Amino acid sequence: MRRDSAVDGDGGDRIRRTCVFLGPTLALAEARARLPGATFLPPAAQGDVHAACAGKPWALVIVDGVFDQRLAVWHKEILWALAQGIRVYGAASMGALRAAELAAFGMIGVGEVFQGFAGGALEDDDEVAVAVAADGGGGEAGRHRATSEAMVNVRATLARAVAEGAIAAVDGEALVGVGKRLFYPERSLAAILASARAAAERSAPVVTEGALAALEAWLGPDPRARVVDQKRLDAEAVLDRVRADARASDGGPRPPSFRFAYTEAWHELRSTLETAGATTPVAIATTEPAAVATAATGAVGAAVAGAADVEDDRRLLQAVRGVLGRAAPAELAELWREAEARALAVALARAAGVTVDAARLQAASEAFRRARALMSPAATHAWMREAGLDVERWSAMIHDQLLAEEGRRLVPEDDTLAQLAALLRARGRFAELASEARRLLAEAPPSEP
Repeated sequence: MRRDSAVDGDGGDRIRRTCVFLGPTLALAEARARLPGATFLPPAAQGDVHAACAGKPWALVIVDGVFDQRLAVWHKEILWALAQGIRVYGAASMGALRAAELAAFGMIGVGEVFQGFAGGALEDDDEVAVAVAADGGGGEAGRHRATSEAMVNVRATLARAVAEGAIAAVDGEALVGVGKRLFYPERSLAAILASARAAAERSAPVVTEGALAALEAWLGPDPRARVVDQKRLDAEAVLDRVRADARASDGGPRPPSFRFAYTEAWHELRSTLETAGATTPVAIATTEPAAVATAATGAVGAAVAGAADVEDDRRLLQAVRGVLGRAAPAELAELWREAEARALAVALARAAGVTVDAARLQAASEAFRRARALMSPAATHAWMREAGLDVERWSAMIHDQLLAEEGRRLVPEDDTLAQLAALLRARGRFAELASEARRLLAEAPPSEP
């Protein structure tokens, strides 16, 4: 058996089989100096991780990702990578968000921003979002320039100002609040100072003019020299971590800690990406074509794992049905009728060939979270644990909810009205309701032809 060359040297072969999704967070030249030989790609969008997997990398590193310009990188494609034994690291920006959400599945989070999201101190996507100007185009990583300041950098900078005695802690907290209220593309230290002064002019001061002047004096003529660029620091840290792991003797493929469920939603996403041409493999230099773990990978292995999960779920759900039937038979009867109606709607939608694209699935997932005030990864994970859901089952639940909505729309309204009449007659309510309806119709003004 050939030995892993990365163990004998500087990890160069593993690094050459590493893809880094990078944008404005770190200069490309600096990133290449820290991780020479790696493949650097633009910020990750939906489908990009899936495409990179085709090149059988040793590791994927997500630093930057798109937010509102295109669909964001999907959790499922990261799980797909992890299920194949590929190391997936996240830090600084979109990578920190996804790492906090998927740490339980083996994604490796690095840095202060990741820790903030994972621990619940940070909750909103706009903590890391920045406005970006593309410099030069060409699709290469690093050709992006931030034109606003990330909220995590604002927090770190104001914390430094407080620590160095430039402003009081209460003023620092107040200015964090001012920054948080600004729309992320407009956020900067200058904008925060201007907004605080505008509030004072409206007789609603949040910080004294003395504190603002003290902060300006501390920032000096070159504010960038004072800014704590936490995102950049975390990006540097994750590249250093990858380099260290590549050199380590235990840096081989990581067996997945979960069984990847090859769901209908995942199948539809892959079909959509293939149709759109978004699955062109990323060419990755490698001298170890068999280095990626093969346990539970590929459609066949994933489908087998998914079948086992379904059987386990069925036994549990049958038991849940029995418990509810004994405790609240009327509630079970009502829920069962609703579940049957939903199942029929989903079946009708599938029979009609209805599909749910990735954009609708993501939008519905976000709406579901907002409706339940699940505005942070920590809150979402707590809710999912209580509901007995993992990321796979969450996606399937949202997917079927959308299919049910589409299936109900396929039923003609006249057919539904006929069934409503039949139910009312069977329950002895139709005559009474029809009498009142006829009276109202007789009193209504004639409708125009």
